[in-house]
Amino acid sequence: MTTPCWSGSIDPAVAFYVYINHTRKRARLHRQGCSYVKLNGGTASAARQEWHTRDTKAEAEALMRRETVGFPADEVRRCGHCCP
Repeated sequence: MTTPCWSGSIDPAVAFYVYINHTRKRARLHRQGCSYVKLNGGTASAARQEWHTRDTKAEAEALMRRETVGFPADEVRRCGHCCP
């Protein structure tokens, strides 16, 4: 899949979720099933945060590199809970 997750439900067929917050300049890569994947959750900056789905880790990491140019390097990483 290559579209953002708008449904608010976790799709068991998706292998990876990418969270991008443009306000905080933060991105995280999560595995399917991670407790930190909260598609309807968020902070006051919800309009500037996105969830994307990818079938492979390589696709997810490529999306993160492409979408986070200018973000601090220490804020673009894998989830420490599900992808250490």
